[in-house]
Amino acid sequence: MNRWSLCLFAVLFALVPVSTSRSLEPPKSDAPLQPFGPARQPGSPNDVIRSVRIQAIRLADNEGWRPANIDYSQFQAWVDRANVIFAKAGLRFEFDPETGGASTLNSTLPNSNDGPAGPHWPQVWATAREVAAQYPGRLVVFIRYGPGPNPTSLGYSGTDFNFVMLPGFHEAFDCRQPNFNLLAHELGHYFGLAHTFGPYFAKRL
Repeated sequence: MNRWSLCLFAVLFALVPVSTSRSLEPPKSDAPLQPFGPARQPGSPNDVIRSVRIQAIRLADNEGWRPANIDYSQFQAWVDRANVIFAKAGLRFEFDPETGGASTLNSTLPNSNDGPAGPHWPQVWATAREVAAQYPGRLVVFIRYGPGPNPTSLGYSGTDFNFVMLPGFHEAFDCRQPNFNLLAHELGHYFGLAHTFGPYFAKRL
């Protein structure tokens, strides 16, 4: 069973209420990711068809400057939300720092990228693919700072990627609230799902 067929029955963008009253303290920009427990498992274990292990890689520049703005409690919020959404497809994402499921990488090239339309994309693509290939059997998720003085808010992935690229947690907002759906959204692209809405045009004809 490949990753595309697993998601034929997923409702990726189902509107499941998310509490926005939880307290999220901004992480220190130079703080390492802190370990936490395995992702919460929605539903019965018998409902799980496939478990997918996640490797989270927090990026920073070569010298350690401009680390991605995230901590593990925030990443777990993304994983928990993804498990709720993908439960209908029988998928569960597992994340365990105690078994090496989390790491950091000081590399300016992937940390400063802004996606396929940005400069140096072939080098970014090659570097990210090479790093991701070092974690066979795991779905690699990079968290980056972005190209400019201010952190990016963009994420991306696709069926021709062997990784998912995300921004820091506090850069991902939806209606002025933390976007808990962002990881699930990009995982959907990774598995081959398209947007459920049409393209956006800045001007009317």
